[in-house]
Amino acid sequence: MEYLCNLILAYAQPMDRIWLVFYWISQNISYGAQWNVNLSIPESVFIARQGVCDGYASLFQHLSNMVGVPCRKVSGLAKGGGYLKPLFLGSVRWCINCSYPPIHIANHAWNAVRLGDRSWYLIDSTWGAGHRKSITNEYCRELDTHYFLTRPEHFLYSHLPSSATWQLVAGPERLSYNTFVSRPLVWAAYFDLQLQVVEPANSPEITFDKQRGFAEVLIRAPNDMVISSSLRKNNINSSNEQCLVQFLNEQQLWQCLFLPQRCGTHTVTIFGRRQNSSDNGGCAIKFYLNVPLFRSVKLTKFPTTYKGFSDYKCELFEPLNGELKQGSQITIHCRISEAISVRLILDDNEWLPEDGYNKETGHFKKTITVPKQKITLNVKNKKETTYSTLVLYTVI
Repeated sequence: MEYLCNLILAYAQPMDRIWLVFYWISQNISYGAQWNVNLSIPESVFIARQGVCDGYASLFQHLSNMVGVPCRKVSGLAKGGGYLKPLFLGSVRWCINCSYPPIHIANHAWNAVRLGDRSWYLIDSTWGAGHRKSITNEYCRELDTHYFLTRPEHFLYSHLPSSATWQLVAGPERLSYNTFVSRPLVWAAYFDLQLQVVEPANSPEITFDKQRGFAEVLIRAPNDMVISSSLRKNNINSSNEQCLVQFLNEQQLWQCLFLPQRCGTHTVTIFGRRQNSSDNGGCAIKFYLNVPLFRSVKLTKFPTTYKGFSDYKCELFEPLNGELKQGSQITIHCRISEAISVRLILDDNEWLPEDGYNKETGHFKKTITVPKQKITLNVKNKKETTYSTLVLYTVI
């Protein structure tokens, strides 16, 4: 340990030293506990190369102090694994009048370091080092710099210290326990992509609308952002037809609709990515959705949408039901940005005439007779020589 600290002390700036401590821990300490090792003692964590949050925070504090950077260990409540369901769906109801968390529900430890002229900054070396996969619970080492010198107002979305002093915000801006547990769980991508939850504004739970038969989340995002979502029950992903994400042009909001097929508690995850990005985007927000046992079933499933649906910032007005009755008359109405041509294809072989699309307004509207198998909505823009499929309806 002394050898490591001597190497770090070769750097003159406290900022460099504290970063090297953070980085070293992220690359060398794994999350876990051995039954015969006291992993709250810094030396034990250092030797075992393993620890839980208290061990991470203790080692970070010890190394920081050894390299001349004042550091404190902070305990409190964090929205890590296992937190959302028991607290959001239980405790928040019986402690709704609590102004601050009882000491006994503290479940995490992190650090505050002092740099420069008495300014304190927040660091979570545990979360910065990696995470457990939600399905397999397998530990995944992955450096996350969001938890290095995190802005206090961002940190307070996921960490509430037992002592309000370590919120590191001015008195009027300090969070109450009630406000803390009323916020959804967000990750670094939420701040990096500058997202904002519009609805539900102050709740970790989404309300299921019994009248409409689905649930809704509204997200505000910069113009170059694309939003997607997933719906899970018992750690099993639901089919794509149970989620519909579209861009509401008039409100300039992303609308995420969820159509669970079973009652009970579901997990909703919102993802964000840059437009035209090849990756699937990062996890940004998590909600819980409780579906009642008795509900009206107005929709069986949403239409299947493909990547281009989001890239074109499409908005589907009708029909929202992804299953259509053969021989019925329906009107397909949607809004598609920046397309030069929109065409419907029936049963993979019948291309309907190129009409119904208004390039000025972006609206496509066409009434048709439902064929035997399926309907696809296809578009082409200035950069494409072929059509790409945006929406698929199936026939029953």
